[in-house]
Amino acid sequence: MPDEPLDPIIRKRLILADLGIDNSTLRAWMQRGDFPLPLVLNPGQKREIIGWPTSVYRQWKAARPQRMAKPVTEHAYEARRAKTAARRRKVSRPQV
Repeated sequence: MPDEPLDPIIRKRLILADLGIDNSTLRAWMQRGDFPLPLVLNPGQKREIIGWPTSVYRQWKAARPQRMAKPVTEHAYEARRAKTAARRRKVSRPQV
């Protein structure tokens, strides 16, 4: 047995939660080649259990381009503040 450390397997549900996506998005990414293919932990079974080595997932995530948030324009900021204020006024009105 080699002296290299074990690479834990990260399960699909944890990846979905970490990325904030659903199963269909992950499948589409895998079909397009945008996400690494999983390891099947119980081959030949009716319901396969899949997972990815943690190192593979971390490498993919580190290589993924980070999206920069768009700056909010003054107009959009004021519109959101007005909408929030109107909603608060509506909620705070006493019910007769």
